[in-house]
Amino acid sequence: QESETAEEALHLANEELEQRVGERTRELSEANEQLTIQIAERAQAQVALGQVLEESKVGREKLGEILRSVPDGVVVADGGLNVLHMNAAAEKILATPLEAVLGRSIATLSQDVDFVKKVGQRLNITHGSNLFDFELFDELTQNARVYQVRISQFVSDEAETPGVVLLIRDVTREREVERMKSAFLAMAAHELNTPLTTIIGYTELLTAKETADSFDTEQKKDFLLLIHKKAMALGGLIDDLLDVSRVESGRPLNLCYEEFVFDDMIRKVATPYCEGDGLHQFEVTLPNEPSRLCGDQSRLEQVVGHLISNAVKYSPEGGCIKVSLVLRDDTYEVAVEDEGLGMNEEQLAHIFDRFYRGDSSDTAVQGVGLGMSIVRNIVQAHRGDIQVNSQPGNGTRVCVTLPMLPPVEPAEGAQPFVAS
Repeated sequence: QESETAEEALHLANEELEQRVGERTRELSEANEQLTIQIAERAQAQVALGQVLEESKVGREKLGEILRSVPDGVVVADGGLNVLHMNAAAEKILATPLEAVLGRSIATLSQDVDFVKKVGQRLNITHGSNLFDFELFDELTQNARVYQVRISQFVSDEAETPGVVLLIRDVTREREVERMKSAFLAMAAHELNTPLTTIIGYTELLTAKETADSFDTEQKKDFLLLIHKKAMALGGLIDDLLDVSRVESGRPLNLCYEEFVFDDMIRKVATPYCEGDGLHQFEVTLPNEPSRLCGDQSRLEQVVGHLISNAVKYSPEGGCIKVSLVLRDDTYEVAVEDEGLGMNEEQLAHIFDRFYRGDSSDTAVQGVGLGMSIVRNIVQAHRGDIQVNSQPGNGTRVCVTLPMLPPVEPAEGAQPFVAS
């Protein structure tokens, strides 16, 4: 009986062991399945993370390419005005590499500009301009360049304070044009007022009862000739202003083509200067045979007149002025050369810019800075070319080339003015 009891106990223990083994096997199987699922999920997460990182990398590369392609400088800063990024254009403008300022205050961008103060002022105002200008000295040109900064804010999910984007643009040329426009308006008012004052003064002398009978016929004739001269000068200035307005708006100059003797026209324009100026010696060299040209005679008279007038004005101490006409193949070459003040490289580079005057001081040669701009556009409208050579103190030579015959197709006129 004890043997049977032991066997029964052993049987029960065996069943219990098998039950526990079965339960443990099921637990291990379930754990293995869960582990397999977790491994699969982690693998999927790793793949997804890899894709996200790759997309992020591609996005950063695209952003980098965009920032590198932007010609203006771009500086990105966080809410504390610490530099997060800066493109190559900004590095060049500020002469500062990104590595030197990354994570540091925008105050480190330049020693010459207080960016923290200027940006802070614009961020603290609710209404007003988000722009400011600053100047930096350019070692290459040895001149100061003007830059405009546009401030924009952006919101990041990772930061409570909005970040800042600074867009830096070179506006040196724009500011120079604005300065020249202001100078032009002042000079134009003066140039318009001077002949007008003369006209009004002499007409009052001729019409006032107190003075009308005080002058003899010869004096009255002189007064009328002076009034006519000043009125023509006034009309010429107004015509110049209208030409500038027409060309700047993109409309072509109106040309009336006709055949005329070019050398006779040059002689006609040059004669008053030769006879009325004892300070300068004129050498006018023209072909022996009549030089026939098909073009707008009145416009080309304007060109030659401007060139000779400039040669006289910019030779205040006198000297020789040479005017010549030469036929080369099917092209006429008109040259006006003086021994006057001449121009430096900077003045020469801007000679055709509208409103530009090399010397805008009170003692400078009078003018509004339109003549050479108009001359170039008239020449271009004739499908010609103009070249200027000059050196300070050694005078200036202007050479205009014009085709003998008009273009087969109607001329499109001069190109609009460009502020380069």
